[in-house]
Amino acid sequence: MNSSNIDVAAVTVEDIRAAAGRLEPYIHRTPLLSSRSLSEAIGVEVRLKCENLQRAGSFKIRGAMNALLQLSEKERRNGVVAFSSGNHAQGVALAAKLLGIKATIVMPENSVQMKVDATKAYGAEVVTAGVTSATRDTVAREIADKSGAAVIPPFDDWRIIAGAGTVGLEIVEEWPDVETIVTPLGGVTTTFSRSEIETFRAMPGMKFRTQPAAVVREPVDQGTLTRGGAIALAAALVVTLLAAVIGGTLGTRWHRRVDNHVVVD
Repeated sequence: MNSSNIDVAAVTVEDIRAAAGRLEPYIHRTPLLSSRSLSEAIGVEVRLKCENLQRAGSFKIRGAMNALLQLSEKERRNGVVAFSSGNHAQGVALAAKLLGIKATIVMPENSVQMKVDATKAYGAEVVTAGVTSATRDTVAREIADKSGAAVIPPFDDWRIIAGAGTVGLEIVEEWPDVETIVTPLGGVTTTFSRSEIETFRAMPGMKFRTQPAAVVREPVDQGTLTRGGAIALAAALVVTLLAAVIGGTLGTRWHRRVDNHVVVD
């Protein structure tokens, strides 16, 4: 499936609920833990959605597994190829291992060795020779053209977005009184954040605030948070993923759906 032909903005809560049903046998339902120190500092109850305890160490396996579960038998036989510097690589590698699918992951030569080793440990073939962050996408698609493997992109794919959105369903199912969600937003976390937006927008009275996982230019307006009354800090904040500021088409898609955001350098 060519994700470039898919309108990712059309992903619905129904798509996310369907993904949750597919994923249930394969992933952890991670805990939503209260934080006394943060709650006391802000003045309202704060809970942390601990996706650092997820399989493969991040929420990325949610989207990867959801995508792989929807491959045809022929596509599974041909294998999959993905491009990533870290968490998506490990998510695809583990998902492929669990489903018995051959996986090739294209990673830049300067990738963190620990992440390369972890990806290999899940059984994936890792290609790094001559690969940079700018060329990894092209190299992966060249491999796909030659081998017939299905490309599993890191974010702009409705299957990936719907899978990531299952984090949001778990939050509101476990804590129906939550009023404000704080989540990172950036190049590597766009998948999670946009899918969370779609999930929470369907919940009456929900407020949604995006907070890039980086150093903000100005202090966060505590009044904005405390007016929410009950706050959940979503997955990637807990994992401390680095997030890049996004713009262009991706930026306009999420910007129309959030109540507030903070841009970082």
